[in-house]
Parts: sequence; C-alpha cells; structure tokens
Amino acid sequence: MEDLSIYIHVPFCRKKCPYCHFYSIASSKTLEDAFFQALLEEISLRKTLFQNRNIVSIYFGGGTPFLLGAKRVAAILEKFPILGKCEITLEANPETTTLPLLREYKEIGVNRLSFGVQSFNDEELKILGRSHTSKEVYRAIDDAISVDFSNISIDLMYELPNQTLSLWKYSLQEACSLPIQHVSLYNLMLEPNSAWYRKKESIQQPSEELALKMYRTAVEEMRSSGFMQYEISAFAHSGYTSKHNSGYWKGREFLGFGPSAFSFFEKKRFSNAAHLKKYCDALKEGTLPVDFVDHVLSRLREMVAVGLRMNEGVDLSYLESLWGSADSELKETLQKLIELGLLATCGKYLSLTDQGRVLYDGVASEII
Repeated sequence: MEDLSIYIHVPFCRKKCPYCHFYSIASSKTLEDAFFQALLEEISLRKTLFQNRNIVSIYFGGGTPFLLGAKRVAAILEKFPILGKCEITLEANPETTTLPLLREYKEIGVNRLSFGVQSFNDEELKILGRSHTSKEVYRAIDDAISVDFSNISIDLMYELPNQTLSLWKYSLQEACSLPIQHVSLYNLMLEPNSAWYRKKESIQQPSEELALKMYRTAVEEMRSSGFMQYEISAFAHSGYTSKHNSGYWKGREFLGFGPSAFSFFEKKRFSNAAHLKKYCDALKEGTLPVDFVDHVLSRLREMVAVGLRMNEGVDLSYLESLWGSADSELKETLQKLIELGLLATCGKYLSLTDQGRVLYDGVASEII
C-alpha cells in the first residue's frame, strides 16, 4: 500500500493572533457541533480515497485543535484505517492544556504534541497577541511529560518587532534546555489576511542583515544542543523528525479535511472552502466543499523548490519519473544556482549549500 498523510483543519481559536493568516474563527458550542458533523460527513464521502492506503501520519492543525476535545478527536481517528505506527500530532497552545485533558488525548492515541510557544520572553508574547506566558510553557511541557508524551515539538518565531539578537538567543537557549524532541522555526512574515498586514508600514522588523544573523544563530544553537537540522527551519533529536511535515517536502500525497484544508492527491491540488458555513452547507447536501482544483502535472519547478528545503535535497530522477522530463529552462536555472554556490549535487541528489539555506527565499523564487 502506498503511503498517505491526513490533515484535519480545526478552525476554532479563543482569539486570533494579529500575525496569523490561516482560516480561524471564535469557537462556540453551536459552531463546533456543526463543524464536527460536517467533518465526519466529509471523511465518509472521501473514504474510498484512503481506505486502501498506508496512513503514516495524521495532523490536527488549526486554529487550536486541542479545544475540540478528546472525545471528538477519538471519533475522528476511528474513521481512518490506522495500521502499524502512525504519527498522530495535535497542535496546542500552552494555556489551553490541563493535566486531565492531556491524559485523555494520550489515551485515545495522540502520540505527538506541537505547542505554539513562539517566544520565551513575556513582552514578545504580548506583542504577538499570545494568551500564554513563558511560565505556562514550562508547566504545559512538564504536564505532557508526566502523562508519558515522548514526542513534543515547539514553534519559535523570529524577526519580531523590536526583537534583538540577544532576546532571540535567549528563546533558543530556553527551548534547547527543555526535554523536547523537535523545534520548528518561523520568521515573521506579514501575510495578507492577517491583522498586521493591514498596518505593515507601522511595524518595524529587524533588518535583513540581523535576520540572517538570527537564522545562523539558531542553526548554531540547535546543533550545539544536539538537535539535527533536517530541513531549513526544522530541527529534531535522532528519530524524531516529523513524518507529516517531511511528507509535504518530499511530495507524499496527502488529504486535507475541514474548511480551507488543502490536499495533494493523484497529481492534483485542491482545497476546501475557507468559510465554515459554506463548508457545512455543502456537506449537508452531500456535496464535497471543494472550491479550488489545480492539475499540477506541470509543477515540477514548485516540487523542486519545496524539496530543496530538506537537507538531503531533491532526487531529480524521481521527480522526472513522476512529472516527465524537466524542461531545459529549469535545468539552466539549476546550473546557474550551482555555479553561484547556492546548490550542489551529490549523485542523483540536488541540495542547498549552507549559503543556499540562508538565501533560500531567493533560490526558490529563481526556480519557480
């Protein structure tokens, strides 16, 4: 059976952070009930797509999926044929977790937690509009460990307004001191559909030079603390790389469920309506809530750019067998990037050099 990943988008948050551009809304019992019933219907309608596949990862993202409750998450998991060891990740915010709830999630089969920490500096957390303090981060992780979660990831953000290199280094050091297995880094980007984007001219972020120093500092701190960098922004202890996220970068097929969720399946990308009422109304009528379909047979360039995020790089022979022969213009672009010292080849693999990782955004834009 071929490998497949599943993504479940839970759109509810207690409040929306000003930098967030993902689809999320305020939670209420009525909306949660409607979403849950619609989600179960969507899973049933797509059953034939996954029933004969090896599901290697299920990821509950959002929003704040921890708010959905263990009973509902268990009912969702029961809809999928989980064979062998499947990585089941649940995103959570530190302030939403309690010891009893964490225990319930562990008992129903969730085996990986991803905490939205972002910073260990309380002032930065206030600027980001987060509802937790650094103290709550330590408490949440201690609680998770006490109920035997052994695969814990945290998110950290840099390039924050008024952030200094020393403040960033402090957050990195605090993260590395914790008994966690994985860290994902995100540089703040003012994306459309976020509150900060509408006032981006007034937000002062670190200079490009300082941002590069922050990234290099992160790589050094993580490596010196025993974390292996396996992707541009992802670091893990041995044996704890994210199966789910690695699938995105390697081109594994995945199915997304819930409003705004994307899928990549049978050489097509498609997404659900990013609107809870439209999503629920379609499923009440027995119709899939898809509002975008893109045939990606010609998306070799995008696949190369995304695949280069992984340290091992891109298996070009595999991509060519999947999508057909690479066009000559793409090959010329890759050769140019090799000559500039941003890419290197090793056998059939093409990968970023250290300098290429630092300048990845520019490399990706050249390829795409």
